[in-house]
Amino acid sequence: MRVLNTIGILASVGIFWYGRYIISAIDKLFRSSYGYYGTGYAHLDAGITNLGLNGAFFMIIVGFFFLGLYIGNLNQILRRTVKVISIIGIIFSSLFILMNIIFIANNNADFFGATYLAWWLFGLIGLAFSIVLLVQAVRDYRQKMGLTTTQYSDDVIDDFDVI
Repeated sequence: MRVLNTIGILASVGIFWYGRYIISAIDKLFRSSYGYYGTGYAHLDAGITNLGLNGAFFMIIVGFFFLGLYIGNLNQILRRTVKVISIIGIIFSSLFILMNIIFIANNNADFFGATYLAWWLFGLIGLAFSIVLLVQAVRDYRQKMGLTTTQYSDDVIDDFDVI
C-alpha cells in the first residue's frame, strides 16, 4: 500500500499538471480564434468541448484509480484514521467519476468551468488523503514488523524516583 499511496501522490500532482496543460490549450484556442466573427466562436466552443471531453475521459480513469486506492487502504490497513479517510475518499471518488460522466453526457462547453474546478479540488483532496494514507501505511508497516518501540518520555517510575 505504501507504493500505491506514493503513486496516488504523483497522480494528484499529475492532475494539476494536466489541468495546466488544458488551460494552456484553451488559451491557444482563444488566441487562434481571436478576431473571428460568425463561425469562429463555434470553432472555439467545439474546441473547448473536445478538450473537456478528453480531460473528462482521462479523469474518469484517474477517479477509478483513486477509488481502488481507497478501497485497498480500507481493506489492508486496520487503523481508524485510514478507515475514515478511505470512506470519505470513496465517496469523493464516486462523486468525481459521476460528475465526469455527467459532463460527457451533456457534451456542453458551458459546464467546463465547473468540471475543471472539480478536477483541481479532487487533486487537492487526493494529494492530502494520499499523504495521510502514506504516513499511516508506513506506521502500520513498522508496527507489523516490530520496528517501533513505545517510548514514554514521562514514565511514572522516572517521575517518582526515591532517593
